[in-house]
Amino acid sequence: MAFNNYYQRYLTYVQLSINNKLFYYYWIMIDRIVLYTLKIVIREIIEKLGKNRNKLIYLY
Repeated sequence: MAFNNYYQRYLTYVQLSINNKLFYYYWIMIDRIVLYTLKIVIREIIEKLGKNRNKLIYLY
């Protein structure tokens, strides 16, 4: 549900970007920052778990 809500928000950003390019690039930057922080958090969780750490880290 949360992912669907996020996807709808993203689509509205893309629609608004047709009118305002700066707005579009601003939100793309925020999306990249969010994804980057999520990758870091996932890596930290995997390291704390310790099991299969070397196998899972190659996924990211």
